[in-house]
Amino acid sequence: MAESSARSLTRAERFLQAPHLQRRGVITRERSDPEILTLWEKNGKMEGRGKEEEQGKREVEAGKRKGAQFTVMGPAGPILAMVGENTTLPCHLSPEKNAENMEIRWYRSQFSPAVLLYKGRRERTEEQMEEYQGRTTFLSEAISQGKVGLIIHNVTAHENGMYCCYFQEGRSYDKAILHLRVAQSFTPSLSPWIAALAVILAILMLFTFGIMCLIKKFHGGKKSLSEEKDTEYEEREITRWRRTLLHAADVVLDPDTAHPELFLSEDGRSVRRGPSRQSLPNNPERFDCRPCVLGRERFSSGRHYWEVEVEDVMVWAIGVCRDSTERKGEALLLPQNGFWTLEMFGNQYRALSSPERILPMKERLCRVAVFLDYEAGDVSFYNMRDRSHIYTCPLSTFSGPLRPFFRLGSDDSALFICPVFTGAQGVMVPEDGLILHRPRTCYPLQGQFSDLPAI
Repeated sequence: MAESSARSLTRAERFLQAPHLQRRGVITRERSDPEILTLWEKNGKMEGRGKEEEQGKREVEAGKRKGAQFTVMGPAGPILAMVGENTTLPCHLSPEKNAENMEIRWYRSQFSPAVLLYKGRRERTEEQMEEYQGRTTFLSEAISQGKVGLIIHNVTAHENGMYCCYFQEGRSYDKAILHLRVAQSFTPSLSPWIAALAVILAILMLFTFGIMCLIKKFHGGKKSLSEEKDTEYEEREITRWRRTLLHAADVVLDPDTAHPELFLSEDGRSVRRGPSRQSLPNNPERFDCRPCVLGRERFSSGRHYWEVEVEDVMVWAIGVCRDSTERKGEALLLPQNGFWTLEMFGNQYRALSSPERILPMKERLCRVAVFLDYEAGDVSFYNMRDRSHIYTCPLSTFSGPLRPFFRLGSDDSALFICPVFTGAQGVMVPEDGLILHRPRTCYPLQGQFSDLPAI
């Protein structure tokens, strides 16, 4: 083919066409070149074939050359077609380029003859595969933009498979691979027994679908109830529910532990962070780096809870810590360091554990309750506005006294500790404590203290 041979040959192709290789049956110092070895093997298989077909196969194997000034693009996925219908195999150049003077070819397993060939600004039917003659249309309305298409009329099952869309301009060429998936359709021309079988299958499918809908409707309610029971069963397997008597702790802040930037109220029930440090004694109990303060109370046994108002504070952390924990330096507030805490920072609620856990909340927390069960190793947090469970720390074995812990990271508002017998909104708390249903688990569960009065 004159048009194919116009492109520049690769070093391997020139080597194989050299006269001394036609006289000799060996490859000398060039034998280590893999491209030459590949073409050498293919050269032997192509003996006896026409020059045009040989050249086409070399172009298929060689692929895109470094000198190509464009890329041929085709559909990202397979093209679907039904037997007896028409289908289109589109492709285009990137970047956009006028292809009126190019050679454009669609071919399958062999380069020539082609499914369709456009060359010299017209179709070349003399080089078209016999089975496609009279069944193809070349779409060239947008050829000036590099967009073309091949329509195959009256698709048959034999059209299923791979197609190559090939563009060539001078020595530059490229191709895109397109995949055509042909599906068999049932038509009136099918034999009667196949049509009857299709009808029977359709009826069976409709019948099966109806039965499934009835079963789903009948068991729909039972299924959701069963799923809920399964969830409850798993939770009961993880932890044992028990009825617990919790006593409200009268928490008051300890000024000897307060960081110098924290200002305590006279009654010791609120704390605010100031703009500067106070001149305070640097006693061993005082936090010197983190803006923290502890409650006076020490718990070595029993079950206790206290409530904290955090509504207008942007950065805070509350919970419990060991009385013996390090107060100096930047100790991380983690359970392994003696801190079991819940934090609000950057509009996110986080359980300070390892690894850190972000807690999704539907609304902003205003009032948080801290629950401590010393013997069970249980520290939990609840939203007192809707009485929902927030988080339970991983169960721990406590040793030594624990104290209420507070950290105030912003100076926008004060943090308040609710009085023991009166809630933040004036809700009375029984003097002998509250009877609560709650789990001994580190898994967050919802609605665990239904006996609490709503706020």
